[in-house]
Amino acid sequence: MNIRTATQMEKARKKAFAVSSFLIIMMLGISATFMAISLNNPGPGIPINNPIVDDNNENEEPSENIPKPVAFSVPVSGSEWKVLKEANLEQLQRNATLKRWELHPSYDIGATVGTNVVAAYNGRVVQVSTGNIFTGTQVTIEHDNGLKTVYGSLDNVAVAEGDVVTKGQKIAEVGDTAGQEKYDTPYMRFETYENGVQIDPSEYVAEFATSK
Repeated sequence: MNIRTATQMEKARKKAFAVSSFLIIMMLGISATFMAISLNNPGPGIPINNPIVDDNNENEEPSENIPKPVAFSVPVSGSEWKVLKEANLEQLQRNATLKRWELHPSYDIGATVGTNVVAAYNGRVVQVSTGNIFTGTQVTIEHDNGLKTVYGSLDNVAVAEGDVVTKGQKIAEVGDTAGQEKYDTPYMRFETYENGVQIDPSEYVAEFATSK
């Protein structure tokens, strides 16, 4: 190989290297440009300055609570009743009978003996129990939507397990059979469960919620 041929090949290599370097720089520049455009444009699925998620709108009225799809009736008939003790699943309350502080998941509703206890909502009786000195005679009704209600301290039960009941139908009478709490007046205990979890009955009974 002569000197002239070697010089030409060297020049060709340098030219090829220069072209390759130029192409690489151009590709990096284009990639950087597309990345910058993508970051500045959130796309059609993410609106800019969405007023729904704008926390700086101090004049916006707070939205009202969505009402529960099911409304229970007060589980005793008539108007001659009073709440002796409200449910509270967060703060301890004094149980004067057992002389201890405890969470109180039920509403204790005072009424005269013989006052009708009624189903708070349509459902099916799944349990009638007697003989428990703490809860007294109890009736448990299973409703739709994962709801269940329990009625305690009853007398003269008028339903049996398996019975289908309607809202407002008599299931028993107010008694004095529960020993876990004693009051100056007979009463019934009312408990509510949502998907197996005990909840405050006032979430489904408007009269209880407004009495707080």
